[in-house]
Amino acid sequence: MTTRLFSLTIGILVASFTLTVSTRADDFYIWAEETGGDVVFQFQGSFDVSGLTLSFQSSYAAPNFVQPNPNEFSVAPAGSYPAADYYNDAVPEMLSYGSGSRTTTPIATGDFLLIATATLGSGFNRLVLPPDYATGQVLSGSMTFSGETFASLGVDPTPFTYQLTDGNTTIHMFEMPPIVEEEDDELELTGPARADLLIGKTASKLRGNNIYNRRRASNRQTIVNRNRIFKTNTSKAHLEMQNDGGAAGNFKLRSIGDRLPRMKVIARSQGRNVSGAIQRGRFKATMAPGESVRVVYRLRTNRYFAGVLRNGDRDDTIRFRLTGDGGRDNAEMINRYTGPTGPAPGEE
Repeated sequence: MTTRLFSLTIGILVASFTLTVSTRADDFYIWAEETGGDVVFQFQGSFDVSGLTLSFQSSYAAPNFVQPNPNEFSVAPAGSYPAADYYNDAVPEMLSYGSGSRTTTPIATGDFLLIATATLGSGFNRLVLPPDYATGQVLSGSMTFSGETFASLGVDPTPFTYQLTDGNTTIHMFEMPPIVEEEDDELELTGPARADLLIGKTASKLRGNNIYNRRRASNRQTIVNRNRIFKTNTSKAHLEMQNDGGAAGNFKLRSIGDRLPRMKVIARSQGRNVSGAIQRGRFKATMAPGESVRVVYRLRTNRYFAGVLRNGDRDDTIRFRLTGDGGRDNAEMINRYTGPTGPAPGEE
C-alpha cells in the first residue's frame, strides 16, 4: 500500500517544554492523505474574524466537495443548516491548489465551513462559518473521496500559503498542524524521590527496571491493530507510575500526541475518569517510597484515518511523561495498524 500525506497550515505557536498540537486564533489547517485507494481531507483550527465584516446571516446548504481551480473547499456533513455567518470578500481572488474541477463526496464528519476563491471580479470570494462564530473557536472535521487519487481530483499538493483579505489569518496549504511546546505547570518538589514510569499490555507483568530517561522513552509498548484501517480501532495499555526514591514525592503524568480530531482518549485510574487530566498534564499523585499508581489508557481512532505512514508502517506514537520529585521519566505507546484498507464486506 502506498500512502502520501500532505496538509494545509495556518500559523505556528511556540511555548516551552512539552510537545503537543496547538492552534492560535489565526491558525487553520487542512491536510490530505492519499491512501488505500481513497483521498482523505481533514481540517482543524480557527479563524480571526475581528478584521472581517460579517456580510449577513442566512441558511446554508451545500455538498461536501473540493474544487482545486478556482480554490473552493466545502464541508457540510448535514447537507443543510438553518443559519451560517457569511463573510464576503474574505478570501483572495484567483487562487488554486490544482487544475481540477468540483468533486463531491457523501462522506464527511465534523463542523461545516466554506472557503471559496472567486474568479476575478465575480464577487463570490467568501468564507462561510457556523452561526455567531467567535474568533478562536476551533473547527474540525474530515471528508473522504472514495476511489480517488490526487491526480484524479486534479489536486496539486505542493505547499503554499495565503492570507484572508484582512491579513489576520494565514492559511498554509498541505502541511499538517505543527507540534509545538507548551510550558508545564509548576509542581512543588519536596525531596529525593524518583519518578519511574512503566508501560505494558497487562498490569500484572509491569516490573520496575531501574531505567530512567528524562528526554526519551525508557519503556515502550507496541500495540498491533489487525482490524481494517478504515474501521474504528481501540488500543489499550497499562501504565504504572512509581516512586523509586527514598522519600515521598509529588508527581504528575501527561500524554503527548493524542489530541488530534480523529482521536478519543479514555483513561481511568482508581475508578476515576482521568482522560482530560492526563492530556492536560494535570493528573497528579503523591506517592510514598515504593508506592505506585496505575492507569488504564485507551486510544480510539476514528474509522476514516488510522496512523501516519512512517518507514513503511502506519502508526500513532503517544508519549507519556512522568514529572516530579527526583526528575522525569518517559514511556511510549506505539499503535501500529496492519489490517487491510477499506471497509469490511457489507460496510458502506
